[in-house]
Amino acid sequence: MKNLNMKNLFILFTLIFSLNVYAQVDIQTKLCLEGDSSFWYIWSKNLGKKIELNNVKNSQNKRTYRLWTDKQVIDVWIDKNDKKYGKITNWVEECNIYGETPSNRIFYFSYDLNLNQIEKIFTLIDSLKIDNIPDYTYIENWTDLDDYTLYIIENSNNNSYCFRTYPSPESQIDLKEAKTIQLFIYKTLEIIHANVVWADYKTRIPFECYVIGGTRVTCKPLSPKERKKYKRERKKYLRKHKLN
Repeated sequence: MKNLNMKNLFILFTLIFSLNVYAQVDIQTKLCLEGDSSFWYIWSKNLGKKIELNNVKNSQNKRTYRLWTDKQVIDVWIDKNDKKYGKITNWVEECNIYGETPSNRIFYFSYDLNLNQIEKIFTLIDSLKIDNIPDYTYIENWTDLDDYTLYIIENSNNNSYCFRTYPSPESQIDLKEAKTIQLFIYKTLEIIHANVVWADYKTRIPFECYVIGGTRVTCKPLSPKERKKYKRERKKYLRKHKLN
């Protein structure tokens, strides 16, 4: 009888342990967007290659975080030697408004973050418990609006990778998760002086017209002479890459 009780206890313990493991796996699955085939994962991966960003999923760093906005990418990471790094990358796509063959050119430029900025961002991530906020599709009552700004957070930690999306957190009503994500975005952009960085980057853009965030077209006010110069450059690029 005593042996039977021990056997039953062992079976019960094994069952409880198994259920606990499965529950943890389920929680992990519902935290991250199931990734490789999702539209935004593929989009960010392809754009990341074009603007020379390292693949977060394949990172060997101790901690890596990436925040995508509609025009900037913020990266912070801690390598195997506990050294901290960070940068902000800006990008735009050329827009051809004169009926020309699209050039598909992308102009990108990165700025290094200083150690103080990097440490503040990591402190913000930990204090707001960003790792515990799931993809918006797993948050009840998060509204997927027709016209929205999408934010993406990628992070890897000891070979664990997570990809999460958040459309228009500022437009969600009474959702604590949305408020936390919006605070994280606002404070991060404030820490790195994102507007100042963007203003400097704009002066470097070599296109007459360009698209920001896939939808907003901006054109520089040019003199006729400047417009001809930009047109010659576009034609030269198209010939070089055999696109015309």
